[in-house]
Amino acid sequence: MDLITLVFIILFFMIITWYVIEPLFSWEQKLDYKADNKKNDLIQRKKILYQQLKDLELDREIENINQNEFILERQGLKKEVSDILEELKEQ
Repeated sequence: MDLITLVFIILFFMIITWYVIEPLFSWEQKLDYKADNKKNDLIQRKKILYQQLKDLELDREIENINQNEFILERQGLKKEVSDILEELKEQ
């Protein structure tokens, strides 16, 4: 085996080793992903709560629930939405 072949083989294995090990040392990228993921989760939860508010109002219009239940549920949903909006504002 000549010297050039040996150098290419060593270089090849070094590149493969670096490719396999490098993700283990990239903590910053994982932390950024988790932060973005939390924000996306909050936005998704906010959309779900808005839809629940619309459904609740529709239920009240067709008289599936009484006024007291409607008020209690609506207050709870609005409180949860406001908490999420505050948390999104902090980020």
